[in-house]
Amino acid sequence: REASLLKVIGHFQDKAKKVLSVITDLKALSKTLYTEFFEACRLCLMDSRKRLSTAQKVMKKLDL
Repeated sequence: REASLLKVIGHFQDKAKKVLSVITDLKALSKTLYTEFFEACRLCLMDSRKRLSTAQKVMKKLDL
């Protein structure tokens, strides 16, 4: 499934304060970004729908 760009942006906007609090510590920043990336992958999926998304239509055209 695809990630929703708007949901991912919103997720990282919500977590900006957490990221900024550890920005001076490289190890903690790396761990925080890694954790938030996988959380975003899990939480920010596009809603399922009956019609094809634009990305799915493009991929279908390329398979010709």
